[in-house]
Amino acid sequence: TIDISSLGGGTASRADTSAIHAAAGIGRFLLCYLFYQSAAGSSHFLSRSLSSMTASSSTDGGTPLCRSILRSAVDKFCGMAPNALGHAQLLIDFLEFTPRSSIQFFTTRGNAGGEELDEKQKEEVIPVALAAFHLQPLIECFANVPGGGLNPAVASNAIIPVVENLLLLQATSRSGLAGYLWKKRDLEDHIDHAFLLAKKALFCSDVEKRKFAATLLVALLRVASVASSLHDIRATSTWCPVIDELRGCLRRCITQHQPSVRIEAYSSLVSVLPSSAIAVFGSTQSQDSVSPHPNVSGVTTTPLRSPNERGRAHVSQAGQKAIINIVSDVFLSQLERYVTTPQEDSRDREARRQRAINIGSQLSQMETGENRDDGISMPFRFEACISTRPINRMDNKSKGGKPKKSSPVGQTLLEEATGRINEPLSHLFASSSAASSLDPQGELRRCMDRIRNRMAHCNDIDSYLKWVESCKQIVGINDDAKRTEEMAVTKLATLVVVANVADVLIGTTNFNDENDNPQVTNYESTDQIVERLFNLRSDAITRAVEIMSSFVNVKPKREAKAPKKSKDVVGTNHDSESKAKNGEVYQTKLAKTSDVNPATVARNQKLIEDVLSLCPALPLEFIAPAFRKFGALASASKKTNRNDSDDEDNLQSNFSRLIYNMPFRRFIITKSLLLVSGASTVIRAGSRFCSIPSNPIAAYMSLGPLLLAEFCSLCYDLENTSIATKNSASQSTHYLSLTQLSLRAFSFCVHGLSTSTTNQAMSNAQRVQFMISNAIRIASRAAPSSKDGWDYYQSLNVQGNNAPQDEIELKKSLTPFVSFKVDANAPVR
Repeated sequence: TIDISSLGGGTASRADTSAIHAAAGIGRFLLCYLFYQSAAGSSHFLSRSLSSMTASSSTDGGTPLCRSILRSAVDKFCGMAPNALGHAQLLIDFLEFTPRSSIQFFTTRGNAGGEELDEKQKEEVIPVALAAFHLQPLIECFANVPGGGLNPAVASNAIIPVVENLLLLQATSRSGLAGYLWKKRDLEDHIDHAFLLAKKALFCSDVEKRKFAATLLVALLRVASVASSLHDIRATSTWCPVIDELRGCLRRCITQHQPSVRIEAYSSLVSVLPSSAIAVFGSTQSQDSVSPHPNVSGVTTTPLRSPNERGRAHVSQAGQKAIINIVSDVFLSQLERYVTTPQEDSRDREARRQRAINIGSQLSQMETGENRDDGISMPFRFEACISTRPINRMDNKSKGGKPKKSSPVGQTLLEEATGRINEPLSHLFASSSAASSLDPQGELRRCMDRIRNRMAHCNDIDSYLKWVESCKQIVGINDDAKRTEEMAVTKLATLVVVANVADVLIGTTNFNDENDNPQVTNYESTDQIVERLFNLRSDAITRAVEIMSSFVNVKPKREAKAPKKSKDVVGTNHDSESKAKNGEVYQTKLAKTSDVNPATVARNQKLIEDVLSLCPALPLEFIAPAFRKFGALASASKKTNRNDSDDEDNLQSNFSRLIYNMPFRRFIITKSLLLVSGASTVIRAGSRFCSIPSNPIAAYMSLGPLLLAEFCSLCYDLENTSIATKNSASQSTHYLSLTQLSLRAFSFCVHGLSTSTTNQAMSNAQRVQFMISNAIRIASRAAPSSKDGWDYYQSLNVQGNNAPQDEIELKKSLTPFVSFKVDANAPVR
């Protein structure tokens, strides 16, 4: 039996341990080993340092065995094989392969290929061989995507990362390799070839192929940015036109294609960023380094994004700065399409105009005619991100010819509204926030702070809906019923966008930069900004529920067919008659306020909350401080320190209002539940959009104790513990009580720690025991009445039957939760 983790390949880190996948992993490892032995055994890798090769050595690095292995894999995943992704995984294993721990299984005395190479050279054998002799066939695989021979998902997940790293290897390699194994112009030729294939896929009608094109364009943009930052004067004149062309095609992806294509482009842009924050070094950049944007502060050198960094090209500090600047410029240009600017300082105005000259005048937003100096005007251009053209609704008949069961009218209106949102502003703002975190003093960070403060000050929900009433496409509809319905759908789309953007901007607030950030000190405190954004989000939800509940379904009256008009009126609604013919049993009608059913309001509120749950997750850097500042610990401290005489004064502050604001408490607990359960999208620099936090163990360890403290504190409040009754109009049975919500989130933290597969010094039982012990300590502070009960169960002597000590300690920590025995000595909890 061979342990896969000891083979040194990338298969060991994957969670799938079934026999079939384990056998496939071993087979891929053997192919990697054969590829390595064949490449290392060629003459140009032996008896010479890779940095001091001369042209007199053999250049036949593409051995027949290497070509045969690669061609066999390409034929599989380019032939639409059912397991094409598994065959394409071989390319990733090539880069993650290390011969250090595997040679002992397969080599014999004196027969090991590449035995004259040192350890660093052995790690470079496969990547250099692929970049020198097999990069062109890999790029030609992309030609099969538009024709349907290659699955776009396989190309995006397996082939593009490999080609990107091989191109980076050529761009960042030493001059000896560039002059010996490949020509200096080979990199330009490869990028031009891949660029043509990306543009071909970009004009396909299939959405998945357009996603592939967006991912490939971002990868090529990254390589071109790194190549332009080299210590070479020629690099500027060579790569700047290439970068402009790549950005032009990428602009088409994020301005004219479907929202899913734009989200894929944002995910790719965020993934090429370094994962660490920028360290400002002032003028640390060397004078001879050439960068498209030389005015950005330095960054710390970080490894490339990969679970296994073996064989990956090293990106220099100048290259990372170039990538950050390119991505920041793309996000700034995209934000300018949807954000108005009533007032801006001279530096931001000149920067915006310069971007308009370099990128295109259509990306520079028009200044509003209001010229307000108070900075509270509505900051968005909704007409640019919300379509007023109705989408094609599905047929009302099922496959058997029978009419489908009618959906609630509120749900139909909401589906129509969400379908009209062309730009996923929530993902755009979250991606921009992730990019701006790498440069706290950059222009993108100032833009995000300015948008957040303007939205916090413009907290009147009616100001966000004014554009609907002046929209010519809606006002020009002659039929009153159709015009009312179109206006309701457009308002619903606007309210969903406002709630999503407010949700994301709340998470961009940093409670620690109130004294350092001038964008905050010019206005109110951070607490007031958070409170206003949350109130705006709540008002948007309430208004959306009112609009959805204002339409009801009524049965059509059976009356004589009206005579046909000689001439149709533009905009007349003919849906009622056609629905009656198709067997529909309802018509849409504007309801009176007294006719609205509380159950309908509760159902519509649940639908709105489900749509908002698709918003990107709030970062851990906001949720944990928000719990400590406005959660149970702060509430307990407030009750202990305050006097009855100044209760009314305390409630006037934003800090006190957020502490006692139970809807805001529910909002924070819900966001923590979505984060630890993996139900929402996590956006962070250096990684694609995923459902896993950047450091899941740290997230569980940080949020678990705070959630248990919330549970214990809320257990003593009957109003927050009991489920709302059915007769309550403000609440519904769809909502869990706060205690159930916090306990469910806490259980996800325990489950995540107990099932973690990361290799660390602490076992899973030790992690859970440490987290629960910390949670009990914090819960005793949040709910002082429970301290005696925690101390009693912690003092018990728990026995274990030949169990490890860490599991015995875990059992002792779990005793207060699972003890069903009636103990007369236990204090009342």
